[in-house]
Amino acid sequence: MYPTRPREHAYRIAKLPTLAERRQAILDIPEAYQAMVKTHLKMIFIDRKTRQIR
Repeated sequence: MYPTRPREHAYRIAKLPTLAERRQAILDIPEAYQAMVKTHLKMIFIDRKTRQIR
C-alpha cells in the first residue's frame, strides 16, 4: 500500500461540508504536504466556481 498522495488528500478535504472541517483536516495531514494540498484545493474550488458560471 502506498501513502496517500497530496491530491487524494485534497479531493477528500474538498468533499467536507464546512470550512472549519476543511481547515481541521488540513492540519491533520503531514506538514510536508500541507502547502501542496492547499494549492490543489484552490484549483478544485476555482474549477467548481467556473463550472457554475457557464
